[in-house]
Amino acid sequence: MSKRVARFWNKGGVGIAIAALALAVGGVVLLEAPGHAVPSPGGGGGPFAGADDARPIAPASGTRASLSGPSLDGHFALAEGAVLAAGTRRVLAELRFNASTDARPSDARQPVALALVMDISGSMSGDKIVQARTAVQQMIERMHGDDHVAVILYDHEVQVLQPLARVGAVRRELVSRLSYVDARGGTVIPPALEAGAQALEQAPPHLVRRVVLLSDGQDGSGVPLPVLAENLRGRAGRGIAASALGIGADYDERFMTTVADAGRGNYAFMAGGAPLAAFLRRELDEAAQTVVDGLAATVTLPSGWRLRHAHGAEADGRAGTITLAFGPLAAGDTRRAVLDLEVDAGAPGELGALAASARYRTVADRRDHRVESDRIAVRAVATEAEIAASRDESIYGETWATVVDAAQAEAVEAWRRGDVTTARQISQGNAQQLRAVAAAAPAAAPRMTSQIAELETDQRNFDLLAPTSEAGRAYGLGSNAARHARARR
Repeated sequence: MSKRVARFWNKGGVGIAIAALALAVGGVVLLEAPGHAVPSPGGGGGPFAGADDARPIAPASGTRASLSGPSLDGHFALAEGAVLAAGTRRVLAELRFNASTDARPSDARQPVALALVMDISGSMSGDKIVQARTAVQQMIERMHGDDHVAVILYDHEVQVLQPLARVGAVRRELVSRLSYVDARGGTVIPPALEAGAQALEQAPPHLVRRVVLLSDGQDGSGVPLPVLAENLRGRAGRGIAASALGIGADYDERFMTTVADAGRGNYAFMAGGAPLAAFLRRELDEAAQTVVDGLAATVTLPSGWRLRHAHGAEADGRAGTITLAFGPLAAGDTRRAVLDLEVDAGAPGELGALAASARYRTVADRRDHRVESDRIAVRAVATEAEIAASRDESIYGETWATVVDAAQAEAVEAWRRGDVTTARQISQGNAQQLRAVAAAAPAAAPRMTSQIAELETDQRNFDLLAPTSEAGRAYGLGSNAARHARARR
């Protein structure tokens, strides 16, 4: 392994494994793929001020502790409960939450308020604008009469085509007006997002609220991305999530992923306009089946522990605590985050205990909840055998799979820069890590084998595709969409 690649692994860089060449040539990559799976090189405030009825938590067992409450099942878990003494050691942790499918009858749905923010800039001309307006029309036809909808159009300026209104009152006229929407002008996205969010501020309080951004271009507004992200976080904290769909191979990937991450919504890549209807249908169905809203978690660290990276959710780590925002969950939905931690281990003995808590609101009754896990102790030990005895093979495989998915993005980025040699070196190093995971955790071996096959597909694509070609750009965008999917689910 080159010094450059070794430095990358020592820093714990970010990446993804790409599923197949099909990602490069079309289709939608949604945030629904499950996570995949590497052994440690070193051995080894929510949105609500209070809670009404935290459920008793079962005692922790080994490296896992329950983190469950009404309509929500979850856990806080460590990959290993021990590290080698005398050195800086890495510890991986997972937070996982599942929204109950029993929280609402299968035939029940939550009324929703959707603000569709639709790109009509010149680059959307032709088939893309036709497919976009058809998909929006179909979605409006599927909405219930008591749902609310707003439609915001933007090019170099913002037009409110439909202020927020009951679907039953505007459906026929709105579908007709959408038929005349055409592409023109430039692209200014933040004012359009603001208009969509402002529309939803007027929605009845019992509705699930979501902004859905559709774009195929680069923002020309000049608004700094951190300013936009902070605005989206504030809206999400008040119950207005934001999802983003990037269309084609030329949109601003960083902008669109920031919208989805800061807005606690979904992100998808779509090579062409045809699958847009499926994305909008998913957004509508997911919003209508929302069970939990405003989910956020806090992890308390012992003195001397540090957060290196968080995968799957935005994290703020300071003063011994890590806060993570997850947002809404539909019935049966899963959200997870992996924390890459480190601690300076001295002589064998206790290194402290970690614990987590979560705050959220159940949508059906608008009640706030807070749940806490038991504490999970970590100790420094003298032998690798003691570490192996403390290992949770399932969590070990899942968390290291996420770290490797993160590392693979560096390979893809190197390829996008035209540095195929470095891309191959990083990818080969990732495969070595996965084989080591399989050896250390036999229960995770089948998953590791599957992920290694994906890395080998990546390496073939590095040779087959020119990164500046349309297929190459689509491949890079698709790979990063897959990374988001596996980190979060």
